[in-house]
Amino acid sequence: MPPKTITSAKDYLIESAVITADRSEGSEIDITAIIIQLNIFENIERAYLTGSVTVKDDLDLINQIDITGTERLELVISIPTNPVSLTINFIIEGIESAIKYGDQPEMVTFKLIQQVAFDSSTRKFSKAYSGKPEEIIASILKDNLNLDLINLSIPSAQAEMKVIIPYMTPLQACDWILSRMTTEYGAPYFLYSAINEKSLVLKDLQTILIENAWNYSGGKGLPFSYNQAQAQYTDNSDIRQQSFVIENVKYTNTENTSKLVKMGAMGANYSWSDVTSGITESRHFSLKEALGQIESIVLKGNKKLTIDAEYIMNNVKIDQLNSSYVHQVLSRNTYLDYNNYFEENDITKYMLTATARAMKILLFKSNIQITVPGIQFIFGENRSIGTNINLLIYNSNVTLQGYPGVDAEILKDKKRSGDYLVHSTLHMFTLGKHSAVIYGVKLTDQKA
Repeated sequence: MPPKTITSAKDYLIESAVITADRSEGSEIDITAIIIQLNIFENIERAYLTGSVTVKDDLDLINQIDITGTERLELVISIPTNPVSLTINFIIEGIESAIKYGDQPEMVTFKLIQQVAFDSSTRKFSKAYSGKPEEIIASILKDNLNLDLINLSIPSAQAEMKVIIPYMTPLQACDWILSRMTTEYGAPYFLYSAINEKSLVLKDLQTILIENAWNYSGGKGLPFSYNQAQAQYTDNSDIRQQSFVIENVKYTNTENTSKLVKMGAMGANYSWSDVTSGITESRHFSLKEALGQIESIVLKGNKKLTIDAEYIMNNVKIDQLNSSYVHQVLSRNTYLDYNNYFEENDITKYMLTATARAMKILLFKSNIQITVPGIQFIFGENRSIGTNINLLIYNSNVTLQGYPGVDAEILKDKKRSGDYLVHSTLHMFTLGKHSAVIYGVKLTDQKA
């Protein structure tokens, strides 16, 4: 029997997991009782969820379903004592693995993709649209997938444009338009699917930078904390306290400025050749200069962006060097009343795209992977991807941690603590316990 009360910040219930297929109308297979593990992955740069479900097949499930890659799986998830449930519709893309041990039941893992992505992949279309980029994306989603866009962004800096979608799938077309969108300071936009949203979300990085961490800000709330002394909270009766305990922390491929340089994110030369006039214009891109306005206008208080452009080579700072050359051929004045897809009104607007590209590369400079109980990230308003969370990481000086009366600020790892953008989240539902693996990106530090 499922628990009637919640005893852990990891508790969850799979109320139902039902497989259906359009070819067998009216028939369904309930796999709720045989699920061993369910994984759901959300990513701020992906307009759909992916995942996998592993079942203990002692009912000859494979032969009953006859998996072809078009079966639907409707999942309904909740937590004990919470009247709210979460429904997610997936398509079973195929069988990822099927392992049989002698005469024992098979362990079968199905690969999952959110239905919106599968539906999008079934059709390509060509149609003319006009308006602001965000308006075009909303129209594409409504016309082709019957989805309403959840727009949490500020208006884009691009003028109204007219485009003809060149036989793309709906989600491909949205990504194509998305790549032309920036804010007035060059911040990029993201179109993503969050686990507890009914539609796709549009949000820009500038808006995210302005927002406070939802869990701890201005001395109020609770940071997600990692130190050995708090490990006891995973077993105590305070569910809220449990939910903010970090179980483990991992750092991979961080602080690689050399990679940023090679990709042209620090300094680069951008040029544009207009086939209409025959004129070529070029401009140097400096990450430090491009982000200067965001840092001085958008960031408040004592925050600064996590970049260092002070390295000097042959008496020239690193952001003043051309580590990459980017060239684009375009045409202007295609339409009387609208810009075409590539067109901007002046070269300054073209440079916004360079800033957006660099900021996306910057997302992977300072990152962290933490595992926490999943309860905070699945119900109510979205607290997962596209939001900021605050982390409190203690430094590696174990002698200080064990010494009584040491000030908390001395124990804090000041470089790794702070606000992180949640870039992606892996939800792992295993035998009644839900853990969330959070991939966070550190975009800001405290000023000295």
